[in-house]
Amino acid sequence: MCRMIFFFLLAFTVAFSESFLNEERAFWAWDDGLITYDELEDLLALIQDGEDEDACALWESYGGEPCPETVASLLSKSKVHGRFTYSASFDSLGHIRRRRFLTKASLMQFSGNAVFAGEPAMNAKPEKWRIQYKGKREFAVLGNLSKGDAGSLLPIIPVLGYAGGSESKLWEAGALFTADSAIGVRAGFGDIKALRISAFALGSLEREYSLFLCTRFAGSDLTVAYNRGWRTPLLFASFVNNKKDMLGISYRFKGYFHGNDSLPGFFRLPRSVNKNKWWWSQWANVPLKPWMIVLAERTTVPKDSGIIHSDFSLSAKKKCRRSALGAEVSARTLGDSLLLSFALASGIRLFESESLFTEIKWNLEKLPVFEWGVKANLGKKNYSQVLLTVNEGLSETSPLILREQTEMFFCEWFSGILFADFRICKRSGVSLKRLGISGKAEF
Repeated sequence: MCRMIFFFLLAFTVAFSESFLNEERAFWAWDDGLITYDELEDLLALIQDGEDEDACALWESYGGEPCPETVASLLSKSKVHGRFTYSASFDSLGHIRRRRFLTKASLMQFSGNAVFAGEPAMNAKPEKWRIQYKGKREFAVLGNLSKGDAGSLLPIIPVLGYAGGSESKLWEAGALFTADSAIGVRAGFGDIKALRISAFALGSLEREYSLFLCTRFAGSDLTVAYNRGWRTPLLFASFVNNKKDMLGISYRFKGYFHGNDSLPGFFRLPRSVNKNKWWWSQWANVPLKPWMIVLAERTTVPKDSGIIHSDFSLSAKKKCRRSALGAEVSARTLGDSLLLSFALASGIRLFESESLFTEIKWNLEKLPVFEWGVKANLGKKNYSQVLLTVNEGLSETSPLILREQTEMFFCEWFSGILFADFRICKRSGVSLKRLGISGKAEF
């Protein structure tokens, strides 16, 4: 079943809060065959490191709906000056698989964050920490560095160090020093709203080096990166049009192109990019009132076989005051083979606080899969949602799937979320597959 269908159902049924992307959500996508295990590992690594922006960018490139604003942008735009978040994931036996505590705070031009995590107990020392000063033109960072400190569009590996620099509308310059004795410099020139060209170079005493050249203009980014040991440079291209044109169309594209057997070094690239010499995804949202048309496409060319693998989906949805209707057709190609999948979805709001939705999806090789769900609004921001998926039967390999998600705001500054995933089989009955909880406090 093509991976785009589940993402469409999520967007069709629920307007999630900023906690939309978390470990449980990534696991659910993997359970449904929407992402591969390597893609799951990449998402989990970024989520657990607190790299919200990079995790959301990767999620969107896999076909997911655009993430809500990240915690960093929310802190800068609102009166909230701090946040504490605790989350824990449990296995099928109720044992804690992983727990995580994240704290972020800002005061005037200063901000800081720390991530404590462990399996199953949290460490006394933070896995990641960062203190930052940001003025009108200058900035300074101490702790775990991020891609922005190097002026990079590509994520970088977790590294401790110091970075500082200055930037204006027409130029930028800076330097960084890592704990393993590497030194990097960056520079750029050009109008940031029109065309800017920037470069970065990093070197160490072990004769390791990394560099990139980046061009940015009108929502487009083009980066050529190289690291010692690579046979060829890597080309990264992206284009985002979230502002929409005169027709109301929004579009995004992201692609990686290289000819290397592996991509070690300073840049933190997804495993799917490592395994494929060509990797790109694109997504478009076209309003045709009263319908909204969504097109999504992703193509990979593996290094070993060179056989083109593409996923394409075309969906349409219509929302009214108390009802909604949607349909989708998906195609998956692998060389000369073609697999078509179809989906129909509908929803209705019975009362002001309750709504029902259903979906059927099928292809020409398997029996249809049915999904039924109910969402109850329990207050101003509180809600609870239950989703039941009926597969081919009640066997151990194809059980019923029951998922529950509840978010509660206990007061203006404290809230919690519960994720539960159950499997129902004839032989074993009801069993817990996965459980996740999280709570956050803001001030």
